Amino acid sequence: LSSILKGITLETHSMEKIGIVGEKGSGKSTLLKCILNTIDLEGGSVKIDNIEVRSINPKILRKVVSCIPKD
Repeated sequence: LSSILKGITLETHSMEKIGIVGEKGSGKSTLLKCILNTIDLEGGSVKIDNIEVRSINPKILRKVVSCIPKD
């Protein structure tokens, strides 16, 4: 896991739509993978509505998180 995300905190409001933008290699894809629980974290946690993403059914998780590919 990239150390580029070390110490990051991201909070949003319910039903809020956000965009994650940045330079190549800045951790955008890694952050999305953390949110979707497709990579193992070396530390810390990812929560949605105060629920660990690890405990959320992947099918449900993908219904609340969407991604528009860069290409």
